[in-house]
Amino acid sequence: MLTRRRLLGAGAGLGLAACAGPRRRPDSLLIYTDLVLGALGGHRGDWLLDAARQAGHQITLLQLSMSDLEARLREEQSAPQYDILLGFSPVLHEQQRAAGLLHPFTPSWAAALGSHDTTWPLTTEPVFMAYSLAAFPQGRTAPPDWPQLVSRPELTGRYEAPNGLEIVPELVIAALLYRYRQETGRHGVSDEGWQLLQQYYQNAKVVPAFGDFGQLKLGSLYLVLTTFTWWRTAAPQAEVETAAMIPEAGVAMLDRMISIRRSSPRIEAAVRFADWFGSPPVQSEYARRFHTIPVHPDATADPAIAAAARPFRAQPVDWSYVARRRSAWRQAISQYLPR
Repeated sequence: MLTRRRLLGAGAGLGLAACAGPRRRPDSLLIYTDLVLGALGGHRGDWLLDAARQAGHQITLLQLSMSDLEARLREEQSAPQYDILLGFSPVLHEQQRAAGLLHPFTPSWAAALGSHDTTWPLTTEPVFMAYSLAAFPQGRTAPPDWPQLVSRPELTGRYEAPNGLEIVPELVIAALLYRYRQETGRHGVSDEGWQLLQQYYQNAKVVPAFGDFGQLKLGSLYLVLTTFTWWRTAAPQAEVETAAMIPEAGVAMLDRMISIRRSSPRIEAAVRFADWFGSPPVQSEYARRFHTIPVHPDATADPAIAAAARPFRAQPVDWSYVARRRSAWRQAISQYLPR
């Protein structure tokens, strides 16, 4: 049974949706998203409802975590309800595409982004390990990459590893395993990759949630897992000076995507919404308000955000490779997590 979810609907204010499904106007697009609250709270959902209404779009937003979304999709397998998926992780969209559940479309702003078929990126965000400059003055002795992080004896118990596979830790682990991809290996990963992952958990301080910069300030941890947005906010709040571990291979990027359900009865309205929301002017306004990094080259991020994000190199990942093996990877990773 699904728990109750946060629901925002045009003209309906804030409500709660139960497992029977959200109430909405018949002509309203139902958007499943994890972006209503934003990484730091705020009013993304309220702004999106108002801006969409002013642009002529009737939408209802249902806020779901990644795990909640997957539970809902399983319950709705025979009768899907959503019109649009907005946000979540690239691998989730890829799984939906591979299952033939998404509608191919080309938004009006697509030319600058190449071909993405059914799923189009809107924003991107680095996910990485941040380290304390008190522990590694000027970064000289900081681990440059994951193998050094997990193998140096003096770092045992000094970096965090989340005890779970929600969207951020799963993204990082998937990107790490992808670096060790081997078609003939166990679940498409070499023995070296699985050994590295085992070391990662064995030598870490396993924590319930990522990004505890307070522990960096106290000196009990030297490195924490973080998203770019959380790093920019939480590190100054904790009054700790930090820098980012940026491997030569690059860092995992959390791309926020938009997709449309193939069987939606509101395809045309959904495409119009995607044309509007993904357009450079709207993404520029969204970035200005909520400190995001737009993917479209004609959309502008806040100058300070853009400058801070510039050093982060994106690790190339074929999410179709990950999606085909995701279930097996999650099962294998769970064996390394504390019980």
